[in-house]
Amino acid sequence: MRDQTEAEAPPVRFLTLPETLQRVRLGKTAMYAKIGAGSFPMPVRIGTKSMFVEHEVDNWMREQVAKRPATLLPPPAAIRKRGATEKHRDSLEQTASH
Repeated sequence: MRDQTEAEAPPVRFLTLPETLQRVRLGKTAMYAKIGAGSFPMPVRIGTKSMFVEHEVDNWMREQVAKRPATLLPPPAAIRKRGATEKHRDSLEQTASH
């Protein structure tokens, strides 16, 4: 007879480092920095390899989606680049003043 907690637990599948990097679209250095900061799942050591638990990586990805804002806000005016319309208006004003 199976233990009930074992039946409810997601099946465990391991991902290799290249599979994990491909899945999360991070570089190796960035991913290991996140692991060091405690913001990415720790790998599991199996023999000489570090493997990542698939459902932990998937949960991390879901958390990242949940953290994003519901709407995209325009950038602050201080960092917004001048658009072509503003440049065109300025050149027309300069031409008119001559």
